[in-house]
Amino acid sequence: MKSFLILAVIFFMIACHTSAWAQFLANTQTLGVTAGMPSLGRDAEVGVDYEYCAASSKIAGGLGIGGLFRYYNNVSDGPNFSNKLDRYTFGITGEYHPLIGSGRFDPEFGFIVGYEYWTLYRTSNFPAVSPDSTSNEPRLSAGVSAGVRVWMNDWLAFRLRVFVGDSYSLIGYNNILTAAAVPTAALELGIDFGIQPSHATPLSR
Repeated sequence: MKSFLILAVIFFMIACHTSAWAQFLANTQTLGVTAGMPSLGRDAEVGVDYEYCAASSKIAGGLGIGGLFRYYNNVSDGPNFSNKLDRYTFGITGEYHPLIGSGRFDPEFGFIVGYEYWTLYRTSNFPAVSPDSTSNEPRLSAGVSAGVRVWMNDWLAFRLRVFVGDSYSLIGYNNILTAAAVPTAALELGIDFGIQPSHATPLSR
């Protein structure tokens, strides 16, 4: 977690020393990759984000809709058992982007609603105990998010976001572990690639 925070600070220090025009305009699309550090577990999650700016104005800011995919892998080893949780999340997002200054700093506040699927695989050090696995039917998962995107140029931006919601995680201690939906948070750092409409113009320099 400490190294992840250091990396996030370095990225945003670089971003703050660049100049760029406002980029989140009507019909703008962004596609990005994300790495996150959940509050529970020791392993990072990875994913893909897509967002489309459905509307924007110089006064009200922008409204974005999109989707995301997340994959999370958590391994916990005890004295006698090893537990591995794989979690997959597919969701839709809605984000409000208030306009600040030129728009280079692009804050966002929104929600995420989707489906989550997980599998838990357990192995034992005892030869007599066979490995077993369990899985769940896709379940509804929801949460809220807040973050900021910093545009480096016309097509590249760094993104920092905090997500709070409920997700399946390994809970328990050593040999007694299970997968359960619990309140969790995640700090995410991403790189977005923007596709600007041909008629887009900067809000200001």
